[in-house]
Amino acid sequence: MMVFSCFISCSSDDNQSVGEIIKVNTTISNSEIYTYNLGSFGDDEGAAIQKPAENFEISKLERNFPSGEIIYTYKPQSGFVGTDYVELKTSRGSNGASPNTNISIIKITIKVTA
Repeated sequence: MMVFSCFISCSSDDNQSVGEIIKVNTTISNSEIYTYNLGSFGDDEGAAIQKPAENFEISKLERNFPSGEIIYTYKPQSGFVGTDYVELKTSRGSNGASPNTNISIIKITIKVTA
């Protein structure tokens, strides 16, 4: 499996409205890595970290080629115990000639234990 790491972004268009807000709550130990699969995206679709986590060693989006899946990965800072939070924005629905019309926000609250 080939994984390609990059910054994935979407165009910022004030006329885009958010269609869905997804709330995720999870608990991990401070030695674990958390992953969240955002699903498959087309070439003109993508995701971005809208509000970054604050207490991380790793907080990134990766696109898996050729499946198009985008995975968010989080690992807390060494020794961190508490709650961290990240918001991801996904943009779908482009046909290549028009902007994405299906915008979602994923709000992930991560409780980190010892």
